[in-house]
Amino acid sequence: MACIWSIPASAQSCSATVPAGSYGNVDILSGGSVDTTANFTISCTGTRNTTLRLCIDLSIGSSVNSAGVTRALINGSNNLLHDLYSDSARSSQWGAWGGATLLIPYGSGGIQRDLALGSTGAATMALTMYGRISAAQQTVIPGTYTWVTASPGFTYSVTTTACPTGTSYYRGAVGSDVWTATILPNC
Repeated sequence: MACIWSIPASAQSCSATVPAGSYGNVDILSGGSVDTTANFTISCTGTRNTTLRLCIDLSIGSSVNSAGVTRALINGSNNLLHDLYSDSARSSQWGAWGGATLLIPYGSGGIQRDLALGSTGAATMALTMYGRISAAQQTVIPGTYTWVTASPGFTYSVTTTACPTGTSYYRGAVGSDVWTATILPNC
């Protein structure tokens, strides 16, 4: 599902597609982790030859494990632990710049990217979100599992300085992104 959002910031205007992902059909019998990716873009226009700093948040989500501290795909009362990362090595969890969630590690920072508008005053940046279903979950029952970002979900702010922390900066909320996985039956 692609949601489009726009936010003016001074003379700048940006829009983005909301990343949504699918792990597809998952065989958890091996006990290994399962990886997938989702691609999205952010497009901005504004003052020519300026660079915008994009501070991109992702909330912990409305579906968390029973302890309430880890992202989880949900099927009824059943959890399938997963997480979202900003790097292909899946070593940097994608969190928020303060306002979207207070839980560590999710409250320790979103991602920061600089986008040069150039002589046309417009530019587009392609980004990838890296998903991983955690290993050692062989007892998860078969079925379709879903994770959805919590409000405000996927957000960003535009600045020319460092990405701000806390909730006192202009931030645009966008729609929720949805991630799914279908656990196959095994004997």
